[in-house]
Amino acid sequence: VSAQALAEAHAVNTAGPFLLTQALAARLASAAVVVNVSSILGSLAARDGFYTPSYCIAKAGLNMVTRL
Repeated sequence: VSAQALAEAHAVNTAGPFLLTQALAARLASAAVVVNVSSILGSLAARDGFYTPSYCIAKAGLNMVTRL
């Protein structure tokens, strides 16, 4: 897995949703619910193989972003 692939997956699937939500926080504060779309591939508990590591790592990050 290249550093560039990791960085791109992180930028799209983790940092992007986090930064967008942060930028809109003032508008969302009153009555909004933020929903992020993840994948079973982002689950730490359900890992049973080595599939697309950059995507899996980024989706696990998105799961943490959503919890925070």
